[in-house]
Amino acid sequence: FKEPLFTESATQREISAVDNEYKKNISLESRAHTQIEKTHIAVPGCVLNRFSTGNAETLNIPGILDDLKAHYYKNYSSNLMNLVLVGRHSLDELQQMAVQNFYGVVNRNLPPKDFTKEVVYNKEHSN
Repeated sequence: FKEPLFTESATQREISAVDNEYKKNISLESRAHTQIEKTHIAVPGCVLNRFSTGNAETLNIPGILDDLKAHYYKNYSSNLMNLVLVGRHSLDELQQMAVQNFYGVVNRNLPPKDFTKEVVYNKEHSN
């Protein structure tokens, strides 16, 4: 998150990792439940209907690296992030780890997304 490698090789490694996760999870019953909820229960066009996973076929598209960069700069900013550390270390040690590893995350002062008016479910689509 601090300094993504936005290179062709790093992008291909990430696509491969996403594809492996997709193949591992495709047969899970919980995945089927989520898909049913997204397509039959949630209001069409709502945030829940958006694309939530991919595979090598869907991600190997022209311009994917430019799309990743645009998404990163549009959505990643320290002012929109929260960090939780849990460990057996002392509070001082945890704080030191947090500062060491996350201090450099850039603050672009992006406005938070407003989902308060987002309708995900309604009576018409829940019967």
